[in-house]
Amino acid sequence: MTDSTMNTPLRGARAVAVTIAFCVLASFCEGIDLQAAGVAASGIAAEFKPDSSQMGTFFSGSTLGLFFGALIGGRLAALPFSSKDGHFGRYSSGLASSSECLFFTCCSIGFPPC
Repeated sequence: MTDSTMNTPLRGARAVAVTIAFCVLASFCEGIDLQAAGVAASGIAAEFKPDSSQMGTFFSGSTLGLFFGALIGGRLAALPFSSKDGHFGRYSSGLASSSECLFFTCCSIGFPPC
């Protein structure tokens, strides 16, 4: 099975494998970001002594970020752009959002790109 943009079946299979690996990496990074609040909660509670409403706001921040990311990313996937098919596309918007997530995940764990 070949795609019109791919010349050989091997190239298409390689693209699928790279896409799956990239999605696994993005899911891993997203999981780290979502779980970071739970890991840090005991230290935050001991240091800053927030009340329950402040802790609720802290824990809902990641969910709110996912909401706005999905809202904006979904619109970007259908936004007209100067590409071959005339759209920014799911691939480009997924690549941009995953790269941003990877960058900020690396920053939060102290990895050198920041």
